[in-house]
Amino acid sequence: PGTKKLFISTDPNKYKLNKDRNKNDSILYMTQSYCRQIRFIRQLNSQWKIISILNSPKKPVDSEQLRQCANQYDMKLYIVSTENEANITTKIKHALHHSDVLLALPDSNIYNSKTVKNILLTSYRYRKPLIAFSQNFVTAGALAAIYSDTEKIAMSASKLVEQHLYTSRPIQAINYPDAFDIRINRQVFRALDLPIPDVDRIKMILQQNETGDPGQ
Repeated sequence: PGTKKLFISTDPNKYKLNKDRNKNDSILYMTQSYCRQIRFIRQLNSQWKIISILNSPKKPVDSEQLRQCANQYDMKLYIVSTENEANITTKIKHALHHSDVLLALPDSNIYNSKTVKNILLTSYRYRKPLIAFSQNFVTAGALAAIYSDTEKIAMSASKLVEQHLYTSRPIQAINYPDAFDIRINRQVFRALDLPIPDVDRIKMILQQNETGDPGQ
């Protein structure tokens, strides 16, 4: 019980540490932090001001934390609740109608092999881009994604273990992968008449931002 543990989970909506049972433990999430994703959207296009997000009651997002991150970068959120696959198209239309861009967060109740094609086609019809959470999603037709592959996640986990064993710095309770990659779909950028961004520059800005350098 007294041994410090490092948990690894797919994302914050899947598993959270118990404040009492895990008060000495840490967790590494495999997805990107909310704030990193919002900074990413801001760098892709500064004209986008409202981000829509679909929220499943079976796997609810942390709306308070999302809004805090959005407020930091002068952006707003439009969160739409969806209960089942039958009404996803209607909910997508509603979300896109009230926003500039749709941010897809990992949730198989919403984004799965049965729904992705229809979601992407709907976003095209509304000429509103979809920001994804994996390179495969971008290949399927999403505009862009910021993600960490298994190698980068493993490296982050190793660094946390080394920090615990060989330094006096305590490990933060909540952690995300240090390194990440960016994938864009140039065809979708052209189809939506959007300027193609400098991916290397965006990656550099995001890295600088997270090390305390304003870089923006």
